[in-house]
Amino acid sequence: MQRYNQRLIEELKNKQNQERVRLPKIQRSDAKTRMAMFKKSLRITVTAALTPEQERERIKQNEKCHLLIEHETQKLKELDEEHSQEIKDWREKLRPRKKVCLLFISLLSKTSFFIQIQPIFLTLFFFAASFQALEEEFTRKLQEQEVFFKMSGESECLNPTTQSRVSKFYPIPNLQNSGL
Repeated sequence: MQRYNQRLIEELKNKQNQERVRLPKIQRSDAKTRMAMFKKSLRITVTAALTPEQERERIKQNEKCHLLIEHETQKLKELDEEHSQEIKDWREKLRPRKKVCLLFISLLSKTSFFIQIQPIFLTLFFFAASFQALEEEFTRKLQEQEVFFKMSGESECLNPTTQSRVSKFYPIPNLQNSGL
């Protein structure tokens, strides 16, 4: 009889532990259900309280938001396509230069002379590439300055001896005549 009672007590303890573990999950689930019902009731009361004119205005605002989001998405898509096209063009331009460089290196490597000039050649090759980039950067900056200062080849400011500018000279007051 005592063993039977101990088994019953052990089974009850196990059930109690299982209930204790499951209780927070059950409470969270109930809370979510109550929150969903509360939100639904709020929607019902809000839509019932709005006049048809207010409802139309709310729909217009939603349409404007959707249009704005759609427009921004389209812009991002266009910019992404433009960027991918630039990368594609860059890669296409890179292939012929790479082929020419590899061909040139393979031709030079067949000669014994290349072994002697290889470091110089590589230095010149990379210098030429960086020089070209610098030259492009300088041209771009010069164009930006011309636009900013509205400079042109026929500007009067470039030649200070030009006689087309009118200068005014104001007389300096004589300190002795002024009584100071």
